[in-house]
Amino acid sequence: MVRAKLNLPWFGQVGIVVRDVGKAMGYYRDTFGLGPWAVFEGAPGSRRR
Repeated sequence: MVRAKLNLPWFGQVGIVVRDVGKAMGYYRDTFGLGPWAVFEGAPGSRRR
């Protein structure tokens, strides 16, 4: 597992903002073995309260 090789602490959630979500998910899956993914999309300037 990559986390153990890099000596990273356990984490449960990471937020990443990207231009191409499909391309980014493929990269992080193939490069770091990360997944599964949950995708939340929002329009620029929108906020949830």
